[in-house]
Amino acid sequence: NAITDRIRALIRETDDIERIVGGIVGFLIESAADNPAKHKFLIMLLNDFSVEIKPESRKRIIEIGEVLLETGQKNHTVRGDISVNDLYIALVGIPMQYLASRYKFGFGDETGDQRRLIEKITAISLSAIQ
Repeated sequence: NAITDRIRALIRETDDIERIVGGIVGFLIESAADNPAKHKFLIMLLNDFSVEIKPESRKRIIEIGEVLLETGQKNHTVRGDISVNDLYIALVGIPMQYLASRYKFGFGDETGDQRRLIEKITAISLSAIQ
């Protein structure tokens, strides 16, 4: 899928966790701006407990998380007590929840500056794992 492909590309480009997290957050926010209906649907699926993630998709997510975790802990940019699940919540869950709040409650970046919004959410995501 697009997000795992983007994360793999980021991992190939750099081992800088801050750049990778910024790239993930940027991808999610920019793609949501391009296709809000798709992201609203994805948010709905994330919150629908009857939806099962295919085992091969789950495996792919875990493998990517393990690579990111190993890279971040080797570079001392990810705390030692962080798990793959924690990493997923920080890198995907936080940005998606931010989008959900914007769609549902109208919360958002009042400046309309998408780059600033990406930087803000990246900082929040990083603070959860550093």
